[in-house]
Formats: sequence, structure tokens, C-alpha cells
Amino acid sequence: MRQLLYKFPVIKQMHALHLQVDEMCRINREQETQLQELRESYEKQGAKLVEIERDRNGQMEALLHVKWMYEEQGKELGQLKNKNTQMRQLILELQEAETESRQIHQMLQKESAEHKKNILKLEKEKITRTLLNQAIAVKNHEIRKQMQYDFFRGLPEEKYKEALCEWYFSRMGKRLNLDDPKTFNEKIQWMKLYDNTQLKTTLTDKIAVRDWITEKIGEQYLIPCLGIWDEFEQIDFDTLPDQFVLKANHGSGWNLIVKNKETFCREDAAKKFRDWLSRNYAWHGLELHYKGIQPKIYAEEYIENTDGDLCDYKFLCFDGKIKYAWVDMQRFTDHRRTIYDSDWNEQNFSIDYPKSLIHIEKPEQFETMKEIAGVLSTGFPLVRVDLYQIDNKIYFGEMTFTCGNGENKFCPEEYDLALGKQIKLPDKKKFDGKML
Repeated sequence: MRQLLYKFPVIKQMHALHLQVDEMCRINREQETQLQELRESYEKQGAKLVEIERDRNGQMEALLHVKWMYEEQGKELGQLKNKNTQMRQLILELQEAETESRQIHQMLQKESAEHKKNILKLEKEKITRTLLNQAIAVKNHEIRKQMQYDFFRGLPEEKYKEALCEWYFSRMGKRLNLDDPKTFNEKIQWMKLYDNTQLKTTLTDKIAVRDWITEKIGEQYLIPCLGIWDEFEQIDFDTLPDQFVLKANHGSGWNLIVKNKETFCREDAAKKFRDWLSRNYAWHGLELHYKGIQPKIYAEEYIENTDGDLCDYKFLCFDGKIKYAWVDMQRFTDHRRTIYDSDWNEQNFSIDYPKSLIHIEKPEQFETMKEIAGVLSTGFPLVRVDLYQIDNKIYFGEMTFTCGNGENKFCPEEYDLALGKQIKLPDKKKFDGKML
């Protein structure tokens, strides 16, 4: 066939053309393949360019944001610079103010030192004046008491009534009606003049009453007595315990509590007892039942509750009937007094001292103490029987016939009349053989 083709030139040319066409088709296909590859490569590069453009745009945005932040920071930096300048100015002003303040402080310290000196001087002067005024007040009080004592002591008996009325008015600011007494205090004043008996004198004597108590209720209710003396110098302190109580038998409040014998000042005690023994307590307020008591000194055992205080149960009795009982606490610090009826119900009135802030339980021996007070008070229009309860044991204190010397402060005042109604006055009695 090939030989035939070459015999005809036209066919040969046609064949050559076909070959050329085939070659050109092949080349064209290769070129199309390359073009497709180039197109794909371009598309990839275009995509990369788009991504690069997108990245560039993002970077531009980031750069713009950084630029904005930088500008803002620049502004803030400018503001900070301004503030820094202001702060420096303020620091300078503060330093100047501090310097001025130091100077003022130094001046004030000097003035304060002078002021303190002046204050100390004034305080010393104030304390001195206060102490002087207190000393003057005490001295004036002592002088008034002495003048009153001397006045009553030298007073004729027929003048007792008039003098007692004047004394009562000076103490209470009220007129005393001795012809028809109504109140508690008035009736006590009446009994001071018209109900004095030898028995009252005996029972007021803190030594003589011990025999009467032994006879009435038994010696076991007496606080043990450590000694009796006529003069202070007779006391042998070596025979006394470390703690004891020294008392004068013929007055009220003439006691010395000794908690430590080693630190006890005997000189001061001797001075007090010499003064007390030289006095007749009757002339302090015309409590005439004290007049016949022979002055002595006696010592009792020291007693107290477990808490260091001494609860004093005072029974207010009207001829054997117990109407009220009160408890005195903290007598040597902040004196308190709470009043109860005979069933231990707290009352809504006070006498002389405010109520205790502490709830007081009914004493375990309350009923027994009432029985004792009833026995001891029978036959007397009014008497206050004082008892103690120590470790569940009852001790006798004293018998008081002129409670508060008849100058009790009632709150509210209406109870002065209410308690006065409980007293049934006896017939008048003579004093030293005379009717006052």
C-alpha cells in the first residue's frame, strides 16, 4: 500500500497533509493541555492573590487599628504628661503645705505643751478645791453633828418634844405631828419620846441582847463573840484571828471590819473607838433608849457569803407580824435594797436605797427566819429584826426599834403613810420618871 501511495504524488501529499494535521492536532492537544494547566495554575495563583489580598486587607485593617491605638495611646500619653505635670505641681504644693504644716505643728506642740501645763495646773487647783470643799463639807457636817449632839445632850427633858419637832423639820422639810402621828416616820418619832423601856435599852445593847437571844431562840443563832473590853488598849490582838469585826455595843454603824490583821491600822481604830466610847448615841437624834447603855467594845467572828458579800435580811415586824423583809447588798460599795412581802413577792417601793439590779432568790431558810423574827418581835409595836443566812445557817444580827431614826426616804412617798398604818402605838411611858 505504501508503495502504491508513493506512486501517486497527490496521494502522497494527502498523506503528508494528514500526518501534518495529526501532528498539529497532537501539538494542539498538548498546547490545550498546557493551556489548561496554565489556566488552572492561574486560577490557583488568582485564588492565592485573592487570599493574599484578603490577608493584605486584614493586615491593613490591623495596621489601621494599630495606628488608631497608637494615636489613642498618644492622646493618653499626652493626657498623662499633662497629669504628670499637674501631679508634679501638686507634689510641690504638698511639699510646701507639709513644710508649713510642720511649722504649724511645732507651734501647736509648743502651745499644747503650755496648754497642758495650764490644764494640769487647773486640774490640780480643781482637785485641791474639790478636796478642800469636801474637807470643809465633812468638817461642817462634823461640826453640825457635834453642835446637834451637844445641843441634845445639854437640853432639859421638858424641851425634848419641841427640839425633836425642830430637828425633824430640818431633816425632812415637814412639820412633825406628835399629837396625832400618822406616818411611819412620825410614829417612830413619837416612840422615841413615849415608848422607851428598860427592855428596849437591853435589846439595843449589842452585848446584853445576846443573853436575851439565847433565852428566846437559842445560843446557836449568835455570831461567836471573841472578846469584850471596856477600852481599846485592853484588846490583845495576838489572841484574835486574822479576820474579825470590832464593834461598839451602844450605837449604830460603829463597826470596823478587819479582813487582814497584819495590815489593820490600830492607831486609826483606837482613835475611832476612843471617840465612839466617849459618846452617848441617844444625843445623835434623841433615840433615848440608847441612853442607859454602858459603852463597851466587842469582837465577833468575821462572816460572809461564798461570793464575798454579806446578805442582810431585815424583817420589818409589827407586834410579832412580819409584813416586809428587805435585803441589803453591796453595803460598802454601791448600796442596794430590795423589799419583799412575807411571801417573798418583790414590792414596788424603796426605802433610802435603790433596788438591786440582781435577781435575789428566796433564801432557803426564809420560813425559819420568819418564825424567829416573829418570836423576837412579839410585844413591840415596831421592831426591825436583822438576820443573816451563811451556808444555810441563820445568825442573829440586831434589833432596831427606831428604824432609820425615823427619817426614812420612801419612794413613792405614799408608803410612809401606808406603813404608818401598820403601827399601833402603845400608851405613853415616862422617861427617867417623867412624862416628856
